[in-house]
Amino acid sequence: MKKSLLASAILATLLAPTAAFAEGFGIIEYNAEGVAMGGAAMFVENSAGNMGYNPAGITLCHGEQVQVNGTYISPHGYSEVQTKPMINPLTMTPIAGSMTVNCDHNCVHPAWAPGAYYVRQVNEKEWYGLGIFARFGNKSEFYPGSHPASNNRYAYMKGISVTPTYARKSGNKFYWAVGADINYVGLELQKNFENGMGFRHPAAGDITLAGDSGNNKTEGETWALGWNVGFRYSPTDKDEIGVAYRSKIAHTMDADFDWYGTGVAGMLAGLPTDFHSRAHGKVTLPDSYHFGYSHKFDNKNRVEVSAIRTQWHNFRTLDLNIDNFQTISSAHNWKDNWRYAIGYEYKFSKKYTGMLGFAFDDEGKSYDGGDFMVPIGIHRTYSCGVKYEDKRHTIALALAYQIEGDTNFKSNYETDTYLKAFSHDNTAKIFSIGYTYHF
Repeated sequence: MKKSLLASAILATLLAPTAAFAEGFGIIEYNAEGVAMGGAAMFVENSAGNMGYNPAGITLCHGEQVQVNGTYISPHGYSEVQTKPMINPLTMTPIAGSMTVNCDHNCVHPAWAPGAYYVRQVNEKEWYGLGIFARFGNKSEFYPGSHPASNNRYAYMKGISVTPTYARKSGNKFYWAVGADINYVGLELQKNFENGMGFRHPAAGDITLAGDSGNNKTEGETWALGWNVGFRYSPTDKDEIGVAYRSKIAHTMDADFDWYGTGVAGMLAGLPTDFHSRAHGKVTLPDSYHFGYSHKFDNKNRVEVSAIRTQWHNFRTLDLNIDNFQTISSAHNWKDNWRYAIGYEYKFSKKYTGMLGFAFDDEGKSYDGGDFMVPIGIHRTYSCGVKYEDKRHTIALALAYQIEGDTNFKSNYETDTYLKAFSHDNTAKIFSIGYTYHF
């Protein structure tokens, strides 16, 4: 029974797609209780999902348990762009009146953020745990032929962290934990190129082909290693203080690059319409600091606050060097950002608990660091949830609604068909469900 439950949890998590949600493409929806409490969930009693928010949180677990979670995320948004002028392929000059303002909206691209956790209390002082969850990820899509599609037709980043963890109690009030972060990233990027904003085709040498039209796709995967550490301190029976750190992770990826179509100028030049090559890139996923405080007013009422500092300055560029082709470079210039959250928990009875949450993220992207892969700014999240628990089972349900702030950014690639963009009226609906079996 134990083996089958744990194996099913791991399989379900590894097979699930992931979606971005917090600022940048960091994910904070580690389990249903965390979603319900706005991400302020370091100190949920007897929940293995605490591991996602602070590895030392597994010291609040009793005995042995396995937890499986799935969070459904459905974002919606609109944008306006000021287009670049179209280029006459014969005279290589801008076409009069071709610079316009266009309105677009994204394709609905819902996805699931998975989370599975196993915790075993060995004795009164030691715990072992294994977490499998999405720390980073992204999924966004725009309609073919739209101006945002020249920057991002389709972006899908599958991110999974596997975190074996050891936790220990030192003294009567202090707990600590340390763990590895075995991090997987699977990446697929697609772009359209239109009307003189195409790439230099490898068969054309240094010539930029005006009038090009087509698309390209980059697809690859990589593994890298990071680490995390967490602390939990209980100064009184009613108060908890927690601090955690998750390291940055440097990824090096070898990917497949495919080019489809060359357009009018390419055909006139007698160039091939399709091209396949290998792409090579490096990117550093940022480290983060997590802080939390919990206070129990009585046996029914508990409030928790949290703050997360993400070091987005480590995520500088996303460059792809393509064999026998060119380097596609994107300088993101993101700034470090804070996420603040507050969660409230009320126990209606021994079996039923209600939860509320609110979170605020400040903006981490600069004007010259935005793109349509992650076109969001400052945002606010409102959430609620309910939990049923008995000796063997816990079921948690959560709903959240996110209002993503408007943001302006300029063209980030030479192949973009716009000069600057305005992303607005972006929202997202979130639904999360979690199940825990206590052995």
